[in-house]
Amino acid sequence: MDQFRWKFGLVLSLCCALLVGFGLMLLKTHQAPILLEKEIVQDQVESVSAAPSTVVEEEKPLSQEEFRLLGAEVMKALPMAGTEGDLSIVSAAEKFAPIQQAIRKEPSLAEEGILLFLECGKSAQIPVATRALCVAYLERHGRSIGKRINLEKIPRRVTDLAKTLQE
Repeated sequence: MDQFRWKFGLVLSLCCALLVGFGLMLLKTHQAPILLEKEIVQDQVESVSAAPSTVVEEEKPLSQEEFRLLGAEVMKALPMAGTEGDLSIVSAAEKFAPIQQAIRKEPSLAEEGILLFLECGKSAQIPVATRALCVAYLERHGRSIGKRINLEKIPRRVTDLAKTLQE
């Protein structure tokens, strides 16, 4: 009987050690069915900063004409203010990711980007949160090329929200 208990204890210990080792391996290789808090936050950050699937990485920067077409396409994709399709700021940032990426690749497109974001910021048909994001981008690109942007034609609530986004 003692021999049986000893063998059973040994087998049970080995099984527990294997399960713990296997669980640790899954956690380390990010295949575990549960996510650690740090991984959840990291996944959320990565999903926000990732470019949408419509963006295709290309080696050469966009020309001004291609950039204008991209800008027009993005502006058409934005929902109208007051509709069910109002975007959150995160969704709007994802839509503007190709524009931001193009400007990063080719800084000379910043002037065109400023015009696009100014148009977006002024448009009453675009949701306020999205307009504020446009104003934030507008000011960022203006600073990057040393240009002061006149925001007089943009409502104060939009510029105030844009300041909050930049903090």
